[in-house]
Amino acid sequence: MAKIIAGPNLNVIKSNTEVLSTLDLLDNKAGIQYSGSSSSPFTTLNNVAYATSLVNKSGIELGIDFTNYANFVHFGSAEERLSNFKDKLEAIQYHESQSIVISNTLSATSTYQSESVNYHIDAANTLLREFDSYDRFLYFETGSNTWPKDANGTLFPTTASAAITWYNTQLSASQDYDLENQNRLLNTLPDYIKEDATNNPAIVFCDMLGHHYDNLLVYAQGISQKHNTDNRLDIGASRELIGDILKGFGIKLYESQFNTLDLGKLYVGSFYPTGSEVINTQISGSEVIPPIKDYLDGIYKRIYHNIAHLLQVKGTRRGLRALINTFGVPSDILTIKEFGGVRKEAKNFGPETSFTSSLDKIRLDNTGSLLSGSTVSVYEYMTEFNNLYSNDSHVVEIGWSPNQLKDDYIIGQVSASFNIDDYIGDPRDRFNGSYTDLQDFTKTILNTSEDRTIYDFLRLLRYFDNEMFAMLEDFAPARTSLRKGAIIKPHILERSKANVGDMEITQHTYSGSINVYTITGSEGDVINQDTSNIVVNKTIGGAISQSIVDQRERFNGELGGSAIVVSNGELNAENPLKRLTSLPLNYDVTVSTNLDTFRNATVSSGEMYMYYYDFEVQMLPAPPEEPPGILPFGVTQEDINLEIINLNPDIEGLGVSLTRVESDVYNDDDVLIYSTTQEGSYTISGIAYTGDDIVVQAYAFDTGNPPASISIEIKNGATVVESGTGTASLTITNDPGELVVGSTTLSIIVRIS
Repeated sequence: MAKIIAGPNLNVIKSNTEVLSTLDLLDNKAGIQYSGSSSSPFTTLNNVAYATSLVNKSGIELGIDFTNYANFVHFGSAEERLSNFKDKLEAIQYHESQSIVISNTLSATSTYQSESVNYHIDAANTLLREFDSYDRFLYFETGSNTWPKDANGTLFPTTASAAITWYNTQLSASQDYDLENQNRLLNTLPDYIKEDATNNPAIVFCDMLGHHYDNLLVYAQGISQKHNTDNRLDIGASRELIGDILKGFGIKLYESQFNTLDLGKLYVGSFYPTGSEVINTQISGSEVIPPIKDYLDGIYKRIYHNIAHLLQVKGTRRGLRALINTFGVPSDILTIKEFGGVRKEAKNFGPETSFTSSLDKIRLDNTGSLLSGSTVSVYEYMTEFNNLYSNDSHVVEIGWSPNQLKDDYIIGQVSASFNIDDYIGDPRDRFNGSYTDLQDFTKTILNTSEDRTIYDFLRLLRYFDNEMFAMLEDFAPARTSLRKGAIIKPHILERSKANVGDMEITQHTYSGSINVYTITGSEGDVINQDTSNIVVNKTIGGAISQSIVDQRERFNGELGGSAIVVSNGELNAENPLKRLTSLPLNYDVTVSTNLDTFRNATVSSGEMYMYYYDFEVQMLPAPPEEPPGILPFGVTQEDINLEIINLNPDIEGLGVSLTRVESDVYNDDDVLIYSTTQEGSYTISGIAYTGDDIVVQAYAFDTGNPPASISIEIKNGATVVESGTGTASLTITNDPGELVVGSTTLSIIVRIS
C-alpha cells in the first residue's frame, strides 16, 4: 500500500482545546455511524473519527471540490489516490471484524478480550488520524462521488455489490483522467521503465512524489484566494487562514468559550450542549445541527466579508450594530443603550435612564440666545447659557440585565407626571437606610410583575459567544465606559441611601467581685513507709547530726542516702540458649525421578528423599546463520507474534519452543529458534522469512496430589491448529506445514487451561 506524503505545515492557528485520549473521546454519543454489528466497538469509534482526523491533519483545509480530479491531481495519479483509500478502508474493516470475533467467539478472560479489542481500536484509529482531505471527503461526505453509504449514512463494506460497482466506475474515471493528464510526473519516465513489471516500486514512488507536489500546488493556487472575501465557508479564502488575515487588518481576535468543548462536539456536531442539565423535552428538526467549528469559522468569514464596512464605521453605533450582526445576534435581542442628556422637564428617573438611539443625543435647543451686534459694546449684552438637559454620560451598555424587564414594566406603569424626586429626600427618613415612600411605591408597582432569578438569566448567556463582547470593546470609542455581557444592576426605582447617625449618650456602671481560694495539699501516696532519718551536716565546727522527722520526703520525693546501680539489663546471663551455637546436621540424600517411587518411599532418621521431575529444558539457541545477501523473489523478513495464556492457576510449570523445520532462506533446518517457560506476549524478529515452516511444542505439568487436569491449544489467530488434554503432565506439537510464515505477521496463541 502506497504511503501518502503529507503536505506542508503552514503553522496555522488551531483551537486551544484540551488534549484528550481516544478513550476519552469514545464517551461521545453523537456523530457519524459506521456499518456493522451493534456490538462492534467501532460504532462508537467512528463517532469521533472525523474530529480526530481533523486535529491530526497536516496543513490547512482549502475548500477543494473533490468531485473533479483536475482540482487536486496534477502531477500525481488519481487512480493511486483512489486505490490508497480503498486499502485503508479494507484495513479498518478488517480490524472491526477481528474485534467482533474476539468479543463474540474467543473464549478467554475479560482482561485479555479487552486488551485485544483495544489493540484493533487503536490500529483503526491510527488509520483514521492519517486521513488526508481526499480521504475524509470519501469517508465522511455523502454524494455520488463519495464512498457509497446506506440511508443512515453508514459506509458499505468493500465487498458489498454497491461498493464494488461504485469503485469500478470511479476507477475507470480515474484511469481515463490519468491517461489524459499530460502533467503526470510518471510521463517523464522512459517507456522501457514503465513497461517492465519489476519497476513497479519506482512507478509507485513516482506517483507518491507527484502527490507531494500536488499538495504544494494546491496551496500555491490557494494564495490567490486570500483576498476573496466570500462569506461561504469553503469558498474564497481558506477558513483556517481567516484568523491571520483579520489580524493583518488590525482586528483583534479572542478565544471563544465554545473552543473548550470536546473535539467530538467541536468538529462533528449533531448534538445539543445541555452540559450537566437534564432536559426531558427537546424540539427536533429536519436540519442537522452543524459543528461548533463551522459556527466559529463562519463568524470570521462574515467579519472578513464586511471588513471594509466595519473599519469605516468603527467607533460608532452603526459599527457596533454591524459587528453584533456578524455574530448572528438580532438587534431586538441585544440592544445598544446610551445614558445621559435627559431633558430636565421630562419625567425624572435620573441620568440612569437609557435610550436606544443616538438621535436622543442631538440637542438643538440648548444653545441659549445671542443678541445681534458687537459683543464688546457697552450698550450690548449676551444672555446666560440655558442648561435644559442633565449632564451627559459616556456609559454604553451592550448586554442583558435581569432587571431590564422590570425597568420596561415600571416605565409603562407610571404616569407622565411622575417625578422620582417626590419620593426621596423626606427628612423623616434621615435615620433610616431606605426611602419609605419610594419603597412603598415600588411594592405597589412591582407586586404583579414576574420575578426573574439571576441564575436563570445567567444560564441563557452560555449560548452566546463571549468573543463578541471582547471584540465590542475594540470597536467602541476610547472614552466610552462600556458595560457588556451580563449586567447586574438595580432597577430604576431602587435607590441606595446612607442613614444619618443619631448621637446617643449612655452611662454604664460596672461592678465586680474577686473570689479568694484556700489551697491545701497532701502527700502523693508514693512513699508509704516512715521516712524519718538523720542527716550529717559538715560545718566549720565539725559534723553535726540533724534528725528529720517531718516526713518531707513523702511530699518532695527526695530520699537521701540512695545509690544508683549501673547494669547492662541482662537478667539471665547464664542462659546457654541465648548464646550462638552451631549444630551440624548430616543427612543421606536420595534423588528419585519416579513419582510413584517417591510417594511410596519410607524415610528413616538421617535420610532425605528428593523428587526431581526430568524434563528437557530448552536453552536459547545461538544466533542462526546469516541469510544470503539477495533474497528470493517474494521473500521478506517477517515477525512472529507469540502469546502464552495460562488460565489454570494450579499449573506448576509450562514451556513453549519454536523450531524451524524447513526454510527457503536458511540451510539450518530443524533448528530451535525460540523457547521460553514464562507466560506473556512476545514478538520474535529477525529470524523468520516468508515460507518458513514453524513447529510449536507446548508442555505443562502439575505435581500436586491429586494432579490437575491440563488442556493445551495451539492457535494461528482464531484457528485451532493442535489441541490435547491430560493429567499431571502434557506435551503437544503441531504437524509440519500447519504454521507457515506468510506475507503478514504470524500470530501464535498457546492457551493452557
